[in-house]
Parts: sequence; C-alpha cells; structure tokens
Amino acid sequence: MGLKVIYKDGKEFACGLSQANKMVETEGWTWTMSASAKPVKKSAKPKKVKVEAETDIQVDSPFNDGEPINIDFDTNKQENE
Repeated sequence: MGLKVIYKDGKEFACGLSQANKMVETEGWTWTMSASAKPVKKSAKPKKVKVEAETDIQVDSPFNDGEPINIDFDTNKQENE
C-alpha cells in the first residue's frame, strides 16, 4: 500500500487511501494542488421546450355555453347558494 498525497490551503498531507478519501469528503482536502478546497457541484438543468400548435378542431359539448370556466377551489365557499 502506498501513501496518497492530499492538499488543503497550500499544505500537503500523506496518508492511506481510506483516510485520504474520508478527509477529501468531509474536511475539504483535495487530490490535486490546483483544485479548490470546496468540491465543485454541477447540476444539469433540463432545457425548456417551446411547442406551438394550431388546431381547427371544434368540440361540440353541452357544457360549452361560451362563458369562461370559473372554478373555485375553496371548499368552504359555494358560488351558487
């Protein structure tokens, strides 16, 4: 087993692999001298897709009276009392 060298704030520390892994994960040490003390976290954000669609389909429904639909999600109030 060889010693692994880790770095923090310009200091070097040589230790075993398991101890080096633990110190890199918990105490901010790095494997390379040029890397920052804090690990870089990258997150992939999904791209928004813009979709435009046109339609000429007319739905004939007995509920379509031409008035906008007014939905009240408050169960304590009733609009038609």
